[in-house]
Amino acid sequence: MSGICGIFRRDGREVSPQDLEPTLDAMSYYGLDNRSFWNNGPIGLAHLLTRVTPESFHEELPFEQADTQLTITADVRLDNRDELFSIFTIPASEQACFPDSQLILKAYQRWGSDCPKYLLGDFAFAVFDGREQRLFCARDILGIRPFYYYLDRDIFAFSSDIAALLECPVVPVELNLSYVHSYLVKPLFSNKEFTFYQNINKLLPATSIVIEPGKVTRQEYWSPGNTAEIRFQREEEYVECLRELLTDAVACRMRSAFPMGSHLSSGLDSSMISIIAARILRHDKQVLHTFSWAPPPTPDEYPLKDERLIVEKISQNEQTVQHYTRLTTQDLVSLQTRDITRQPDESLHFESIVCRLAAESGLRVLLSGWGGDEVVAFNGRGYFSDLFRRGQWTLMTRELYMRARLHQGNLWQGLRNDTILPLFPDGFIRLLNPASPLVPHDFPLPSTLRAEFADRLRREKTIQPPNLRERPGVRKNQIRLLQSGHLLKRIESWAANGALSGVEYRYPLLDRRIIEFCLSIPEAMFFKNGWKRYLFRQTGSSILPEEARWQRMKVDAAFRKNPPTLQVEALKIIREILIARRQSIQSRGFIDPDAMISGLANLDNTKPAEKSERGDIFRSIWLAFVSL
Repeated sequence: MSGICGIFRRDGREVSPQDLEPTLDAMSYYGLDNRSFWNNGPIGLAHLLTRVTPESFHEELPFEQADTQLTITADVRLDNRDELFSIFTIPASEQACFPDSQLILKAYQRWGSDCPKYLLGDFAFAVFDGREQRLFCARDILGIRPFYYYLDRDIFAFSSDIAALLECPVVPVELNLSYVHSYLVKPLFSNKEFTFYQNINKLLPATSIVIEPGKVTRQEYWSPGNTAEIRFQREEEYVECLRELLTDAVACRMRSAFPMGSHLSSGLDSSMISIIAARILRHDKQVLHTFSWAPPPTPDEYPLKDERLIVEKISQNEQTVQHYTRLTTQDLVSLQTRDITRQPDESLHFESIVCRLAAESGLRVLLSGWGGDEVVAFNGRGYFSDLFRRGQWTLMTRELYMRARLHQGNLWQGLRNDTILPLFPDGFIRLLNPASPLVPHDFPLPSTLRAEFADRLRREKTIQPPNLRERPGVRKNQIRLLQSGHLLKRIESWAANGALSGVEYRYPLLDRRIIEFCLSIPEAMFFKNGWKRYLFRQTGSSILPEEARWQRMKVDAAFRKNPPTLQVEALKIIREILIARRQSIQSRGFIDPDAMISGLANLDNTKPAEKSERGDIFRSIWLAFVSL
C-alpha cells in the first residue's frame, strides 16, 4: 500500500516541489517507509511508500527510465507476475526482487495505452512520457486502489487520497452541490465517478486516461460479462474449477513481508477466505490473525447462539489468532464527527477498530470477503422470473417449493415477489402502487438545513443512482451490482481508513478470474435444490465446517451484543460539540445549529422522536463537520 500524487501543467509552466508539498504532508501516513518526489518541467510526480510485499523492499518510486524518458509512480500489487516475467524474459535470478512498478513500465513499453488489459491485480499508476509530453494513468478493474483527480484547461492534479488532493495549492475547493443534494435525498446513494467537490472526480474502475496539453482521452479497457460461455458436463467440474480459482485468488494476495490478517464472521465469504489463508500460512509455519466485528464472548454467554460459535470453531480448527472488537462511545463520536467529504465513513463503525487492532499486531494486510455476495456467492436474484419468462415452469415451481419448504417460507409469496413482480418495469409498479418500496423514492431535504442552503440545493439536479431492483436474469443482476458504485463506496472508505493505520485491504472474491468465470457459467449454479449461493456452498465442501456451509441465516453479534446506550451517550457528546461550535457552524451556512441541537436533545428524551425527525438529524449531521 502506497500513496501517489502528481501535477501535470498542461500549459507548460514548471512544477516545483513546493506545488506538491501540502499534498504530501496531508497524506504523510501513507509513507511509513519512504517519501520521494520527482519533477521535470511541467510534470511533478510523488510517492509515499509503505512496504508490504517482499519485492517492495526493492522499490524506488517515482522511477525515471532515462533511455525511454518514461517515469512512473504507482500504488500496485500485480498477481500475474510469473506470466509477465515470461513475456518480458526476466531472468529467474532477478524475479524475486523485481518490483511490480517495473513490470508496469515494461507493459507500457510493449502495449502502450492497452497495457492495463494485461495486468492482473490491484493498481493505480501514472506514467509520464517525456518524448510525447503526455501523462498516462490507469486504475484496476474494480477500483481497489483509489485515484482522485482535478482537471481543467491548464492543470491535471491527482492523488490516492481526496483529502490530500484538496490541500494541493492549484486545486480549487468548492462543494459539488448536485452531489450533496443527491447524498441527502437518495437512499444509500453512491456514485463511481463524482465526489462532494466540484471538478474533483474519481478515475473510473477499468479505465485509463491520457492527459496531453490540448487533449484528454479516456478509455474503458474491461467490462464484466464479455467473456465466452463456460459449459462443463458435470456439476463437479464447476466446483473443482471454482475451488482452484478461489485458492489461487487467496494465495496471490498473501504476498506480504508482514503477518497476515483476515475478516472472519460465520458468513460463507470470510470463512472460506480465512480457512484457505490459514492453511496456506500453516504450511509455511505461520499463523493467520482473524478479526470479527463482534465483541468478545463472556463466560455468561456460553453456549453461544450467534455467529461467534462458528468463528470460535474455525479459529480453533485452523489455529488462527482470533481478535474481537469492542465498540466504545468514543469510537462512535469520532466516526460521526469526521468530515466525510474528505474521509469517507462507509461501514466503519467496527472496521476502524479492526484496523487499529491489526496495526497493533504488526499487520499490513487484511483480507476481506467484500464483494462475494455480488458475484461468486450471489443469491440467485432474477432466477425465478427468468425461468418463468423462458417457459421453464416445472423447474421454477420445483425450486420455489423446495425453497419454501427449506426456509419455512410461503410458496405463493415467492411466486409473486420473486417471479412475477421482477417482470414488470418500474413505471408499471408505480402505477400499481405509487408508494411501493420496490422502486426508489427520494427523501425530502432535511428540515435541519438552513433555508438558504436548501434553496440552493433545490436548484441543483440530483445524480440518478443505478436502479438495482430485481429484474429477470441472474447475470444481469450480478453485472448491475458490480457496476452500481456501492462496492466502490466501501472499498474507497476502507482504503482511506486503512492508510491511517498502515493497513492495506485485499479482496480475493473480487479477483478478475473469479468474476469472469462466474459471469460465464449457467445461472442455475447460483440457485439449486432450494439453496441460494449453491455453487459457493458446494465449493466449500472440503473447506468449511458443515454448520457454516449450510446455515440458513447468519446471526450477527456485532449489532446485537453492543449496548444500545452507546449511541445515546455518543449523541449527548456530539450535542455538546455542536453547542461549542455553534458560531462556526452558523457561519458556514449549511445547517441550522439550533435545530440540530434541539433535535439531538429530543432524541435523548424518553418520548420517542418522530421517525422523520430522527432521519433528518442522521442524514444531515455530517454537514456540521464539513471544513472548506
